[in-house]
Amino acid sequence: MVDQDPTELGRNRGLALGIAADVGAVTEQLLAAARGRTGSGGRLAELPRGLRRQRDAERAAYAADDSAPPPPARVAARSGLPYRATP
Repeated sequence: MVDQDPTELGRNRGLALGIAADVGAVTEQLLAAARGRTGSGGRLAELPRGLRRQRDAERAAYAADDSAPPPPARVAARSGLPYRATP
């Protein structure tokens, strides 16, 4: 998670990495670093599946959270409506 306000990092959800910085600047730097990269020796092929599994587990835990106010994922899961968290 990237946020200009360091007190917001991890405030609503657990996080694996918190970066206190300008979101636009960090995005530009990440894109610049990623441009031109091609070969990964197959490591990146497995990465999306692992991240998807982790994301699905986090969403399930978030949807089952009984805290108040109810998180949108829980409301959607219990109502049968589709829910997509913003990236």
